[in-house]
Amino acid sequence: MNKTPYVLNQSELKNFINNNTIFKIWEEETNDSPNVFSLSYALGKKLTGKYHFSLKGDVTEKLVGISDDETIYKITWELLREESINGKELVVFCGWGDPMSTGLFRGLPQFNYYEIGIEKEEFAYILINIMSNNPEYFSKIKMNNVIGLESFNLES
Repeated sequence: MNKTPYVLNQSELKNFINNNTIFKIWEEETNDSPNVFSLSYALGKKLTGKYHFSLKGDVTEKLVGISDDETIYKITWELLREESINGKELVVFCGWGDPMSTGLFRGLPQFNYYEIGIEKEEFAYILINIMSNNPEYFSKIKMNNVIGLESFNLES
């Protein structure tokens, strides 16, 4: 796991998020039953009112600063938090390199838990686009409750 997120510059961001990028939002669930094999586990799921946000797209190791390899992989990135680094306000995403998210039998461990940062102002433009293109799915109510966007002002 990298200690400081790799910060995407503007040209990298244009390659990272494009017309082929898939955005997803889902509500977090909790469960009071510790036994995953019981009926009470399946019936005991509760929604928390908090949402997770992810995006999935074509990425190379070179694009996100891992190596110079330009092999293209389809990777899911989940929004984790906001962070200030060297005077820049960032939103930080974590890569999913596991076999379940990549569709590969061996997974892609170089992306698993690898963190990238996008400048908060640039990400705000992306959010505006997503919300205006699909307001039912990416509603203001949901987006105001996304983990990692707590200090975003979606009104302005």
